[in-house]
Amino acid sequence: PVDSGSVLAAGKVAVIIGSGSGLGREAALRCAAIGMKVMLADIDTVDAASVRDECIAAGAKESAIVVQACDCRLEPDVRAAQEAAFSTFGAVH
Repeated sequence: PVDSGSVLAAGKVAVIIGSGSGLGREAALRCAAIGMKVMLADIDTVDAASVRDECIAAGAKESAIVVQACDCRLEPDVRAAQEAAFSTFGAVH
């Protein structure tokens, strides 16, 4: 079932750090399932790419799910992910 939160979130942008596994993966799959644009930011881009494939297989638009290398312990990586999100999607909600 679709709830009002899902309707309001559709088309919005989420940057999920640690999206290659665990809770980050689950958050990414949920966000993609309700129609959000998702940046999968993870130190392990292979795992993040696998999550991207899962999102697309579940029906997300290919252009709405992107992978960005990011070690959240490193400020330059976090800034690069932020800049990539804005340049790719135009905004982060």
